[in-house]
Amino acid sequence: MDPTKLPSVYVAYENSRFQSSIVNKMRSPSSSSSSSQLWGCFFVTIGSFFFVGFLFAAVISKLLPPSRNALISSIQNDWYYCFLVPLTLPVLVVAVYFHWISMKLFKHA
Repeated sequence: MDPTKLPSVYVAYENSRFQSSIVNKMRSPSSSSSSSQLWGCFFVTIGSFFFVGFLFAAVISKLLPPSRNALISSIQNDWYYCFLVPLTLPVLVVAVYFHWISMKLFKHA
């Protein structure tokens, strides 16, 4: 048997054993699955509320007529957040690219 093949066979054996244990854990029903679904629904709901609130503050409030309510009026007069998110997107694209290239360099080094 060629000794250069042993590490790759051993790694493949370890990976298959690790993957099968993960698959078994994912398939096994447990009481935490209903808890996980509850937490997932909670986070999706909270995220949806924040999204709608930001959408109102950044876009919709600028389209409405001036309000007499002090809070809504201050939201309508604020131009910071409606420029912050569009200007953050190019920075996010650059950060994702650098993350991808660093993972490629780490994987193939």
